[in-house]
Amino acid sequence: MSSPYGREQKVMDLMSQIADVKAFVPMERYERMVGHKNRVRKITERPVIRNLLFIQSEEACMRALKAEYNTLLQFKTRPAEDGSFRPIIVPDKQMEDFMRLY
Repeated sequence: MSSPYGREQKVMDLMSQIADVKAFVPMERYERMVGHKNRVRKITERPVIRNLLFIQSEEACMRALKAEYNTLLQFKTRPAEDGSFRPIIVPDKQMEDFMRLY
């Protein structure tokens, strides 16, 4: 799913409070220098891909979450053969491997 305007962390916090929902945002360490005169190195984390998060749950639950948090969640879709758009589903094994990587 995607979360517009860089609200990935807000959505993660909301999803962590809901039973039967797992959420994941791939993060990377980010190093930057802060301060004008006395520059200090600051290490933080940021999403690897902006506005992207992975949510694991049942389809009915996902649709209910989408309806409730319409401004925070959007399905990532792909075109189907019949001309409609279907939500992208990542197989569990591939998602586990991806999560281990990050």
